[in-house]
Amino acid sequence: AHQGGDFGTDSFFIHLSLRPFFCVAVNAFVLISGYFGIKLNSRKLWKMNDMVTFYSVLGLILMIIVGEHVFSLRKDILYLFPVIAKKYWFITVYFALCLLSPALNFYVEKAEKRFLGKTILTGLVLFVIVPTIGFLLNYESIVPDAGYGIMSFCLLYLIGRYIRIYDPFQNVSAGKSLLIYFVCSLTCGLFQIVYSLMLGFSFTSFYSYNTIFVFIAALALFVFFTKLQMGNYRIINYIASYSLCVYIIHIHPLVFRYLFNTLLHVDQYQGLSYVAAIFLLPFPIYAGCVVVEFIRKVITNRIYKMLQL
Repeated sequence: AHQGGDFGTDSFFIHLSLRPFFCVAVNAFVLISGYFGIKLNSRKLWKMNDMVTFYSVLGLILMIIVGEHVFSLRKDILYLFPVIAKKYWFITVYFALCLLSPALNFYVEKAEKRFLGKTILTGLVLFVIVPTIGFLLNYESIVPDAGYGIMSFCLLYLIGRYIRIYDPFQNVSAGKSLLIYFVCSLTCGLFQIVYSLMLGFSFTSFYSYNTIFVFIAALALFVFFTKLQMGNYRIINYIASYSLCVYIIHIHPLVFRYLFNTLLHVDQYQGLSYVAAIFLLPFPIYAGCVVVEFIRKVITNRIYKMLQL
């Protein structure tokens, strides 16, 4: 919603500096999926589709009611099929990953360690290193999806499985992993600022999920958490279980700008107020989405029980 303010302003530099620390989340999520492994469950996928469709339609209705959207049957009918219509790019690609997971799991189980390692290395060269150079030299990558596609997800999934099975980072400490995460994120921000100043406009290509900066930072952060002895924190796990629905609610194609720009005026924040918004607003937004999802789950669970689904 906020692009960091006008070129050269304080908020512009804040945006370019801080965003690399947060854009690792998607890659880290897919690494976690690979680490624990996806067991294809059509019932769970169907329930996820129900949740996505519910919020897709609800968001459409609410935006029409508040006057933020003019109904168009030809376009808005797609909100009834948000997964296949890619209304939420992450959900669509993640669904594809779930459907492909049996084949990926089978490959990991049957492939020798060295062969699997070579496959991952080849993927890193083709889908991470080459795109990063492409952003630098301004040419189109082999898969020009900026890491938002199924190829990157499959690669991350395989890396997660490889780490779980072979533990290649067993001698890397938590502190070193965290340091790598900060160095990569900081370097990404600095590169963004330097390139932007050189070119005279905001250069944000290095935020792409398939750049070496974001990829390594996400991997390092993931490894950091695998080193921690966190025990059984039920509250943390409970709150984290709502992360997907929070994403679905607030990132709705129509709701997002209305929430952040019209209601919260984030696009008008500058300097320290922008920093405060970045670090403080997620808490009430997350809490509000959790309450909404809790109510939806109570209602739908009763419906599923009545229908014996």
